[in-house]
Amino acid sequence: VAEVAEVAEVDELPNVDISLNAVQAIDGNLADEALDGKLAGEAQWEMDMQGISKILTGSPLNLLLAFVPLGAASTYFGLGEVACFGFNSLAIVPLANILGAATEQLALQVGPA
Repeated sequence: VAEVAEVAEVDELPNVDISLNAVQAIDGNLADEALDGKLAGEAQWEMDMQGISKILTGSPLNLLLAFVPLGAASTYFGLGEVACFGFNSLAIVPLANILGAATEQLALQVGPA
């Protein structure tokens, strides 16, 4: 009964866009497609792409994830330290949001210390 209460709490979090139910629903839909003749690798690829799409479109802040590769490549392309700092500063915002959501999920699963 305590486990059911914990799962209900996970679904009630407003800022957490990825839940166990969403992952299970994606997995169930792709399992049907795999049985229809798709190769297991193709089904896994589709499931991965759906997960990435869910992460990128889950929050408007996640659009700033485009600055992660820009920050990494800015020094290589000689854009200067200011551009590198700016790109990486913008890239940290969605990464912190994702880390916070993951920490909340972990705390719900593990419980109090």
